[in-house]
Amino acid sequence: MDFRQAMGVGAALLLVGNAAGETSKSGMPSTVTPQTAARFDEGPWGKIWVYSEAATVNTQDMFAARIELRPGAEIHPPHHHAEEEYLLVISGRGRWTLGDKQFEARAGDLLYARPGDLHGIVAAADSELIFFIWKWRTKQPA
Repeated sequence: MDFRQAMGVGAALLLVGNAAGETSKSGMPSTVTPQTAARFDEGPWGKIWVYSEAATVNTQDMFAARIELRPGAEIHPPHHHAEEEYLLVISGRGRWTLGDKQFEARAGDLLYARPGDLHGIVAAADSELIFFIWKWRTKQPA
């Protein structure tokens, strides 16, 4: 799966996740964000490009990012939070955590974590792992 395909999947996930949301045009306008415009950061675990942290039409905030984990690395241990989240592996291998289970993560795999569910990903010891993340909080009705 290439970058364009992955971003298309991300757009589809946002639509599915927010189909019942409001229909006004408030929030972030339709846009294309090139990787060169994304906020870049690097840590001992690898690299991240943050494409969005803005409110959209149907979300209080939408976090969308590309992450490259170094072999054997993770950004943080398995965790949980109030937002829904999708992780899509683009290349490499690793290990998913979902609830009390762990299993292999491979290119093309998609993880969905409901709010409050324990989840995480770590790169295999011999493989860089590249994935996209989409996380959001849906706007509450007025």
